[in-house]
Amino acid sequence: MSLEHAAVREDDAPHRADSHAAATDPWRLTQTEWSKDKSARDETLFALSNGAIGVRGGFEESYSQTQASFVAGVWERAPIHYHEKLSGFAKNSDIRVPVADATPIRIRLDGAAIDPADGECLAFERTLDFRRGCTSRRLRWRAANGQVFAVSAQRAVSMAHPGLMCIRWTLRLPECEGRITIESGIDGGHTTEAQGDDPRVGVGAGLALRVTHVNADADGARLAQSSNASGISVVCAQDHRVEGLRFIGERVEANRVWQVFTPDVERGGTVTIEKYVVYAWTLPHAAIRYADLYTSARVTLDAAMSTGVDALLEVQANDYTRFWDDAIIAIDGGEQARRDEQALRFNQIGRAS
Repeated sequence: MSLEHAAVREDDAPHRADSHAAATDPWRLTQTEWSKDKSARDETLFALSNGAIGVRGGFEESYSQTQASFVAGVWERAPIHYHEKLSGFAKNSDIRVPVADATPIRIRLDGAAIDPADGECLAFERTLDFRRGCTSRRLRWRAANGQVFAVSAQRAVSMAHPGLMCIRWTLRLPECEGRITIESGIDGGHTTEAQGDDPRVGVGAGLALRVTHVNADADGARLAQSSNASGISVVCAQDHRVEGLRFIGERVEANRVWQVFTPDVERGGTVTIEKYVVYAWTLPHAAIRYADLYTSARVTLDAAMSTGVDALLEVQANDYTRFWDDAIIAIDGGEQARRDEQALRFNQIGRAS
């Protein structure tokens, strides 16, 4: 069954992400219904960024072809091919290419993927909090096998630490037999999307970074990538603090790496993953070794884990408070004014870096 949803007019976004919205809160964008058909739009609306890294707002437990992460300093250079070339035409285009995406936290039951996009939505709410600089989400769904799963999640891209993202993800286990595993991964298989017919912007379709190193163990996972023409290297490293789970192994693929956990609690109980992700990257053609780049990422990763998600979210909220204190956005009036103020804050939040 498909996840049911209410129709939304495109000109309603970003004022409202569903058709049953109450009075607009200028400090929050809230969605109470979700559709797989609208997932690409919603990933854009609920994306997070800090000026250095940007992460689209897809679900951790659901595969999406359009989910991706980006680093402002990681790009590729591609030649522009014109039908007719004239003096002064640009020879190359600098293209923002997706880096490895570390949002995936997948659920498997007896080896089969449990994806909410293939099930029936029973309850859903998602909020982008402009005041605190984070997203929060609750989702309860019935899988194709009839079992009910419930997830709650928070995500933040740190303003204080430009390469850092943190996620808290909690799953309530279903009351069923079978072996459940949780796989937390880094996906380095993303490519650029076509941007149009203009050769200056469409030339980069299908570009991807090369995966150069992939590794995982009980202490974390890392995936390194390099560009071909621009000479930029980037490492994505992840580690976890878990409750009700134990590490049972890793799975390494050509462009992906996974750390695998299994529940250590009774059916019907809850398990939690605090996932810490750090990106470290070089300048173009910099002579920096992979080992040194990973060491840099690991230092930030260890510091974040020592701090914990709660404290990182509190620091984030304080940083956003200072940002909004300087922004001075206020519009007097009724519902339309609240929508206008929400739209202004929506546009400003991506600049809060």
